[in-house]
Amino acid sequence: MAFKYGCDPELFLKVGTEFISAETKDGPLIPGTKANPFPVRGGAIQVDGVAAEFNINPTTNFEGFFGNIKSVVQTLRQTIHKRNPHVVLTATPTAMFKQTYFKSLPEKTLELGCEPDYNANNGGKANPRPSTDKPFRTGSGHIHIGWTDNADPLSDGHMLDCMLVVKELDRYLYAASKGWDSDTQRQELYGKPGSFRPKKYGVEYRPLSNAWLRKPDTIKTVFTIVQGVMKSIDSGKHTFDDPYIYDKDKPHECIASMFGE
Repeated sequence: MAFKYGCDPELFLKVGTEFISAETKDGPLIPGTKANPFPVRGGAIQVDGVAAEFNINPTTNFEGFFGNIKSVVQTLRQTIHKRNPHVVLTATPTAMFKQTYFKSLPEKTLELGCEPDYNANNGGKANPRPSTDKPFRTGSGHIHIGWTDNADPLSDGHMLDCMLVVKELDRYLYAASKGWDSDTQRQELYGKPGSFRPKKYGVEYRPLSNAWLRKPDTIKTVFTIVQGVMKSIDSGKHTFDDPYIYDKDKPHECIASMFGE
């Protein structure tokens, strides 16, 4: 079976040492909304609360996956710089805002949990909608996997397929992510193991933060594990026999052109 892979991460905006919102009192710094993403080469961009979100066109291979990420992030950065050249994009799992600034933002910008997600570890029940009055927001790095067309997302059969995929990804991908993501605050709102959204084309895997976007080798790690898990499931093994082992001591090449870090 041919699988397709995509992602829809959220990035934060900083000026100096302070986080700022992608939605300002003078309007958004980028075009596009959750309901109507703005198409760009390789995917689309949009405002998501205080964050800048992007998604990539689905692809079957790592070259397309990485190329689409790089293209869309570069466009996103260039678009923001036209409005404010001092802004730096950052892949930070948890962004802490100044209390006074945070409280000055529109209520709509601060809303959380517009759509429910589900938990594969409790039989697919919906997770509680997150809520907090603390001045922080979290950045996701969700992975999308496609294997079908126009499925009924909430049908019993499709939900079972999604939960199988999510449990295998938890076993290998979520476990590996601890090598590059030490943040724990994000899970106060999002990203608990087992979290997912069923899609008509497959599944959205939601436990990962955006931290895997910081380095080329972690982007490669994520794709390799996801692809390996899906190939293994497709073969009927229901386990990933040869996981990519993340080496936290391996030197990393920073994508400074992408995130300015």
